Amino acid sequence: MELNRHMHIIVYSSIKDDHLKKIQKEIVGNLCSDISVRYLNSCRDLSLSLTDSVMGGTIFLIFLHDLAELNEVTKLKNRLKHFKSTILILPDMDLMTLRTALQLYPRYVSYAKENYTDVYSVIDKMISNYTTPV
Repeated sequence: MELNRHMHIIVYSSIKDDHLKKIQKEIVGNLCSDISVRYLNSCRDLSLSLTDSVMGGTIFLIFLHDLAELNEVTKLKNRLKHFKSTILILPDMDLMTLRTALQLYPRYVSYAKENYTDVYSVIDKMISNYTTPV
C-alpha cells in the first residue's frame, strides 16, 4: 500500500507554546513525508481552510487554549461537521468544555497534557485508512 499523496493535516493553534512544540515533534515529526502539513493561527484562516480542503483527505488537528477560543471555533460548526477527520485538543476536562466541543462532531477528543501519543495513534490510524493500492 502506498499513501495517497492528497492527504493533508491542518494544525490550528492560536498560540505558539510548549504544547504546540510537542505536537510538532511527537505527531507531525513522526508522520510520513508525503503528507502536507499546514499551520494556522487564526479562526479566520481556519475558516478559509475549510473552504479549500478536500473532505476525505484532510485531517484537522485543532488545539484550543480556552473556552472563549472554543466558542469562536464553534461558530464554524456547520462547515466543520462535514469533515470526519477532526481531532480536538481541549484545554481542560471540564464538562461544559466537552459539551461545547462535541458540537463540532470531532472524530477524537484529547486534552492538553505532557504527551500526545494517543493523538498520534489516532492520526496514524486515519492515515493508514486513507491509503490506496499501488
